[in-house]
Amino acid sequence: MTQLYTLKKVIDSLKNKCQKKALSNLKGQIFAGRYSIMLYQFFGAQAKSTLEFYSGNTGTDDARTLSGGTYPNAYSRIILSNTNLQNASQQYIVATIMHEILHAYFALAKWDPTKEDRDTRDHRRMANDYVCILADALTEMFPDMDYKEATALSWGGLELTDVYQTLPQDDRNKIEATNSYYKLGISGTKCP
Repeated sequence: MTQLYTLKKVIDSLKNKCQKKALSNLKGQIFAGRYSIMLYQFFGAQAKSTLEFYSGNTGTDDARTLSGGTYPNAYSRIILSNTNLQNASQQYIVATIMHEILHAYFALAKWDPTKEDRDTRDHRRMANDYVCILADALTEMFPDMDYKEATALSWGGLELTDVYQTLPQDDRNKIEATNSYYKLGISGTKCP
């Protein structure tokens, strides 16, 4: 397998050791699937994009992404919550980081604020096109992870989308339980 993407500039200002480990593992991973194609488009050889990671206060959110600039000179600041992720497993933190990287990636696309807010647009797109891509990437990074659990983590943050709401209630209950178990550190790789 060969590495398909290169992050041009990643600034790691995370203070939480577990979050730093998750980011380090994600940066060093070689993905064979569609996630790496997306990363290459955003961070590939011609890109001058900057991605900054910080620990901080994100209110009730697990993370938040702030973006600016235009391709290929875009920048995004991803803030991971100190409090909301304090017990989260490595898998949950990596899924959260990948979700936020997608927000950064989508920020490059043109957007009409008169039609919908950016989060709604991004989450609809993730729900429609990226759940399986994230699940594939998670199972590549964590080979012992069950694909159904990886898929459940990939649905994290997408609960308000139309696509999610059309899932059977039993499936939504399982997704929400899986996310809770991984977020609380009951399931997955515990942080040191």
